[in-house]
Amino acid sequence: MERAKDEADEKEQVFSTSEGDVLISLSGTGVFVSEGFDLALARKLGNTIVSVQAEGPMKQAAVHEREPALSMARVLASLGAVNAGALQRYTSRGSTTSAGSVR
Repeated sequence: MERAKDEADEKEQVFSTSEGDVLISLSGTGVFVSEGFDLALARKLGNTIVSVQAEGPMKQAAVHEREPALSMARVLASLGAVNAGALQRYTSRGSTTSAGSVR
């Protein structure tokens, strides 16, 4: 069921489903879709993603190190886009990525 009264503007659609809230929002040429998060959290996630990867070709971090602490970073990278700079928090030595590691 669409919830037009909860939509922030014409670039956003909000629905209620048996699985929870669904948010569909447009940003430039991108589309953000969230299902199952409450509306406030979905908007926060969408805004965070747009602030990191607003436009242009998708960038995904690549991990070439064999460090156990990077397993979480590998899992995140396998699920989609991960900001290459964010990987430094998952290592014991700080940033182990370089500009050449981003594809």
